[in-house]
Amino acid sequence: MGYYIIREPKYFREFSCRGASCENNCCNGWESLVWLDDEYKKLCALDLSEEMRKKVESAFEMLKIPEYNGVLYNLNLSDRKCPFLAENSLCSIQRAFGEEFISNTCRIYPRISVFNNAVMTRCCSASCPEIARMLLNDEYALEMCEKQVRVDGNEVILSAVLCEGEEEFKANPALRSRNEIFSKMYNILSDKKRTFEENLVAAAGIEIDLDKSAKLYSDIFGNSNALSAILTNGKPDREKLSNGAEIFPKYFFGNLALNFLFELKMPFCFQDESIEDNCRFFASVCVLAYMLMCAAAIEGSVEFALEKLTEFDRAVIHDRNVAEKIFTARC
Repeated sequence: MGYYIIREPKYFREFSCRGASCENNCCNGWESLVWLDDEYKKLCALDLSEEMRKKVESAFEMLKIPEYNGVLYNLNLSDRKCPFLAENSLCSIQRAFGEEFISNTCRIYPRISVFNNAVMTRCCSASCPEIARMLLNDEYALEMCEKQVRVDGNEVILSAVLCEGEEEFKANPALRSRNEIFSKMYNILSDKKRTFEENLVAAAGIEIDLDKSAKLYSDIFGNSNALSAILTNGKPDREKLSNGAEIFPKYFFGNLALNFLFELKMPFCFQDESIEDNCRFFASVCVLAYMLMCAAAIEGSVEFALEKLTEFDRAVIHDRNVAEKIFTARC
């Protein structure tokens, strides 16, 4: 018998999936989706219709990843859409057989969890439109909630949870301090007496270079027009940025930065890199999102900006290649 701590933003337990009514179904927009061997076998063992079995046979391919000790299957997404997505925007596997027969990734999305030193830190990804709305509409969405949980054995060690223990601590001793450093950054970013930028500078320990950030956005996403509404002569204009920021509630960008703190598993998004470089990466992500939100709100509306946020978050949080590019060229 033992105990561990769960800490999460207030919105975590308030979140519920909108299902078919969601304007940006989470079964769309991904490059690929990995299933574990037992998940794939469990699906194949079902009494599938001929049409469903043909879909399974054509949709999955075995993955060979040298560093992974096991079998994985990639679900190929045609036009970035899951082949099992039904006409009513619901999952045909879940509808026919139940939630237990879809992948664990599908079950837990948009939830993200890290377990370290008897502390479970969890949040939700703003790539989900409902989470993006909660960040916008609830000033206290990112208020930290903590509780102690009594647990037997290894119940806490769940799939799709990043679990860090003695093996990881040997490779990177600083990981033992994850929870303490995270709390320090959270407290800085939560300070409502300072501006979003002041908090970001204090938490990341760097000065913000807007010109470099704008170039970084263009280099990585290849769409400089996305920021055009906040540029003057090709450079970020602080007055225009301020005008864009004022379209949102005063707390919004604070909520956004705090959620990235959770989502990026700070301060160790890249475990093999220094805390200082991880903090620079974190600041870069926050600044890129800030500029994009301000530009999109000026160009269209707050709702349009939230659409851009879900796209940006999906790219940064769920595409490691994009995250690595930002890390390499961080502001």
